[in-house]
Amino acid sequence: MKEKKDQVIHSGHIFKGIEKLLYKSDSLRPMLSMAIVREGYLLATDSHHLVKIKLEFFGLDEVSINLLEGKCFDKDLLNKLATIKSGVSWFVDEQGFNLLKPQTLKVGTVYTFGNASDEGVYPNCEQVIPTVKESVDTINFNPTFLVNINSIYNNYKGKEDRDLYTNFHGNNKAFTLDNESKTFLGLVMLKYIS
Repeated sequence: MKEKKDQVIHSGHIFKGIEKLLYKSDSLRPMLSMAIVREGYLLATDSHHLVKIKLEFFGLDEVSINLLEGKCFDKDLLNKLATIKSGVSWFVDEQGFNLLKPQTLKVGTVYTFGNASDEGVYPNCEQVIPTVKESVDTINFNPTFLVNINSIYNNYKGKEDRDLYTNFHGNNKAFTLDNESKTFLGLVMLKYIS
């Protein structure tokens, strides 16, 4: 990372895999087709599974994290961010993600983001994250959700966080996956079992 005035210059993709968790479009629930940043965490859900990830998990600096607070990213923007080549440098400012022209500090492309407050009310993700543990007999879930969360984690995990820990919170309740440093949280909703 290099400094550009107050911005830190990063390179390569960012938020890779998050786009897999979102609906392409949903006119009844438009917020489920975007990810938001709230209190330093990236939140994304399609109502079946959810991730809550500290922005520092992606290697972002404090200035970038502060600039991203309250912003939202639709699926198209996340696809673009996920495909930034490793040799491409970029930084965050008030307008968005600024991709630099090769071997210069001149901005070539800007990927703009939205303000979450302009897009409506995002689901209360904290409400569905279990905090109390109960005994669990059987769970039933769509394995694709687990693959999506694992894909995101493997794109960014640090050397100190190699493993994900699975936490079961009771029959017919979501289960969570987190890392030891608690910078990553994935949640998978279960199929109902009678």
